[in-house]
Amino acid sequence: MEEAIVRAKATEFLNGQNITDKAFYACISKYMAEIPISQTGMKYCPVCEGAACGVCGGCHQLDKEFLFIGPQCPVEIETSGMTPCVAWSWAYIFIRDADKALNKKQRTKTNRSQPYRPERFVRVSIQKLEFDECI
Repeated sequence: MEEAIVRAKATEFLNGQNITDKAFYACISKYMAEIPISQTGMKYCPVCEGAACGVCGGCHQLDKEFLFIGPQCPVEIETSGMTPCVAWSWAYIFIRDADKALNKKQRTKTNRSQPYRPERFVRVSIQKLEFDECI
């Protein structure tokens, strides 16, 4: 899948959210441009194999689809508040899901089944954030 197409789809997913904090939005956009489409070579947790944060390299499991369901990694580093790590994880999720959606859409063309519809994307309203800077 061509990188520009995946990044455009990820930007479409980002624009579908209701993010009112311009600094947070800009930080997510910055990280989306930096995260590789192919996950080959990315840092990951050796215990749970979750993607490690591209900012600090330590926190992970922020990319889980459902944060409070399923097993928690025993070496997980908790992140609180709206930090650059959270912005990176959002960017990672948008890139990952855009790649999945486009790959599935391409597969369904050959299988003649229904196209992928990202129902899990829910408009999220973020009002007051304590997000100051993007690393």
